[in-house]
Amino acid sequence: MEKKDNKKKTTNTSKVKKITKKEVKEVVSKKDEIKVPEEEIIIKKITEKKERKIKVNRRDIIVAVVFFIIGAVLAFFLFKKAPKLKNGEQVAVSIDKYKVTEQDIYNDIRENNGLNSALRKIDLAIAKKFYNGSKDEEAKTQSQEQAETYIKQYTNYGYNEEQFLAYYGFSSKEAFIEYLTGDYILNQFFEDKIKESVTEDQVNEYYEKYGIGKKVVYIFSEKDSTENLDKVRSSLKKGTSVEKVASKYEKNGSVVVNSKVEVNYSSLSSYSDDVASYIKKTNASSYSKVFTDSTLGNVFVYVDTAEDTPSLDSIKDDIITAIVEKKKTDDGELYYKTFIEERKKNNIKFYDDAYSKQYDEYVESHTKSQDNK
Repeated sequence: MEKKDNKKKTTNTSKVKKITKKEVKEVVSKKDEIKVPEEEIIIKKITEKKERKIKVNRRDIIVAVVFFIIGAVLAFFLFKKAPKLKNGEQVAVSIDKYKVTEQDIYNDIRENNGLNSALRKIDLAIAKKFYNGSKDEEAKTQSQEQAETYIKQYTNYGYNEEQFLAYYGFSSKEAFIEYLTGDYILNQFFEDKIKESVTEDQVNEYYEKYGIGKKVVYIFSEKDSTENLDKVRSSLKKGTSVEKVASKYEKNGSVVVNSKVEVNYSSLSSYSDDVASYIKKTNASSYSKVFTDSTLGNVFVYVDTAEDTPSLDSIKDDIITAIVEKKKTDDGELYYKTFIEERKKNNIKFYDDAYSKQYDEYVESHTKSQDNK
């Protein structure tokens, strides 16, 4: 979670960083007490013309006076107008001759963080319309738990809840929870929209490429040569246990060994295509040929144990989740692109030229990599 301020933000959503004592500024707020002096209302006798006396009910007079006072107060606030400059701008606050107008404040917010704030409100409106209240309770519960975790983490350093909230720019714990609730809904919306984009063809293709049962794998690699890899394979061929071979070459450092790595259909996609391919087609108690990987150099894999490959239907939901994770890993701009597309579908319009220009630049910065492909 980023600190809530007026600076531009480049990322949506984040964790609360740990704060050292030197970074903390104690925030003390003190409300002024306003004492209202008591007043006595003296009601005199009222007579009408022609010397006709009318008895007036004391309660009616008090009610009339009270309404008169309320009306006067409302009139004061309703008709009181802040001063204006010669150019027509309305003054928001001033000291001596120095005046800050509402336009000054608006311009400052617009230049610094106004677009991010506006887009967050727009995106939340889109997401809430999509869920129609179905995620509210879940989001609130998760956010309350998350808030407690953050605050507890911070108070472990000896600071209190008020200092935590003040540091991150929240007026109250409720405001903090509300912000986290918004984050939860936005992130859930993003996940669900990416899931919606996954096609049957993509699921089938993923299964063909990565569909395996759980395998325990050893990955041996050597950067610039195959000499030691050939020795490892030779030892395995003679029947030496893979644990013993791995231990020997890990100690002398001639070969990089990733030992007893558990891989299944969900995690296999995190490897390069070459490594994933050899893991998939190598059987239990067998090793692959030496091949070249763009990152690891010269490589071969040894599969210690292997379970049967599950059916597509039984793991389809997990495959969709794995595809979503792969899409997010492959495209660091996917979050921004998803919301840009959703705003477009919902006919986003700007009535402020400065915001419109900023948004055009925002869209370009998050989609130019895609355009260049």
